Amino acid sequence: MELFLKGQGMISIYEIHEGIKVVMARELHKGLEVKTAFKDWINRRLTECDLIEGDDFSSFLSESSGGRPSKDYLLKLDAAKEVAMMERNEKGKKYRRYFIEVEKKYNQQVLNTKNLSPQLQLLIKIETEQKRIEENVNSVKKETMEVKSELQEMKDTIIINPKADWRKKTNQLIAKICTTMNDYKKPKDKIYSALEERGRCNLNLRLNNLKVRALSNGTAASKVKKLNILDVIANDARLKEIYIAIVKEFAIKYKV
Repeated sequence: MELFLKGQGMISIYEIHEGIKVVMARELHKGLEVKTAFKDWINRRLTECDLIEGDDFSSFLSESSGGRPSKDYLLKLDAAKEVAMMERNEKGKKYRRYFIEVEKKYNQQVLNTKNLSPQLQLLIKIETEQKRIEENVNSVKKETMEVKSELQEMKDTIIINPKADWRKKTNQLIAKICTTMNDYKKPKDKIYSALEERGRCNLNLRLNNLKVRALSNGTAASKVKKLNILDVIANDARLKEIYIAIVKEFAIKYKV
């Protein structure tokens, strides 16, 4: 479904097919400063207002900041008025009055157009359609620029030199992945598990063998204690390349 931004006042007003004006429920929830979680709030309001999907509202999945899709709703202005009114506070009243003013404005525009000659009505319709096409083209251009930006970021991510700063860069990427997943252990475990599977090795066993060899070669116990899996990877060029490839894949997957 195509959305065309028609106004930005207290809340963004969008137009869908046949000139129907709608608002996004999540934006309304934020504007009303509702303390209840969005999912609980919208489900309760849709029920209380006896709103019917397909007639009064429609639902869709939108991408959140974390990259995971979240459910949102397009509310027709009449439905949005009812939802705002149910807040029973000053914020709700302000939004309801705003929606009424918006309706008056667009209804007046329709009336003014109907009083014109058929030829002028046709010209206005053509001009409106051209404007809509331009808005759509601009939207596509914006999306294209965003995609190009993402591709450049991916390209920058992919450039990791196995002979240079691979440790620093892979650690930076893993840190970003952990932040995105809000988990500072599981991503590393998954990466090492994938490395063991592709490299057909046991990392902990290799680490233990590395420590034994280091001790037998006279390395100080304090230094041996600091040895880790990255030291194991550093000693095997094949493992290093596999490890870097896996980290890149995770970075692209989680858009870091």
